[in-house]
Amino acid sequence: MKEKEISSSTTTQQKEGQPEVGNPCLSFGFVGQSSLGQSQIEHVQHMIRLRPPLFENDVSESLICQMYRVNFLKEKVKTSEFTVAVAKCEDLLKPCAVSDVQIMLETICSTFSCSAPEELGLKTYWELLKKYPAGLFPYVTLHICATYKYPRLPMPMEFLTYLDEEYAKCHRFMHDLKNAGAWALQLEQTQGKI
Repeated sequence: MKEKEISSSTTTQQKEGQPEVGNPCLSFGFVGQSSLGQSQIEHVQHMIRLRPPLFENDVSESLICQMYRVNFLKEKVKTSEFTVAVAKCEDLLKPCAVSDVQIMLETICSTFSCSAPEELGLKTYWELLKKYPAGLFPYVTLHICATYKYPRLPMPMEFLTYLDEEYAKCHRFMHDLKNAGAWALQLEQTQGKI
């Protein structure tokens, strides 16, 4: 009987000490940072949903929480995390190579059981798509394979429509990330490091 009481209280104590999953701002923070209210947490969750899929591995939810803290609450955060994230995201936004376009087109053609473009056709697609980062190509490939109605390679405009929107989202997010990093640096210089 005594063993049961000990193990159930131990289990209860362990559960109570665990942070809530899926809510990066409840337990994340540094000394001197305030806890966030429900509406603030909802705003952070909205910011997380707006994060482009291309950046999911390099911009963590906790960093987005820090973006909120620095932009809206003017609290000090670690600037080094912003510097690293900006560098990684800028690297992901570098223009693609010809082989990236070729792989994307061949994947779509293989899925639709149609022929891939010859050298001249590939050159045309390359000229239109070369400014986009290769990291967006898996997303456009899935989008086209899931939504395109005809079993042939779509016209370049289908690619451009999707890629323009995603590319713009990435640049807006990068702008916000850089601004948060600049604010963090300014706060660090005026209030001292964490």
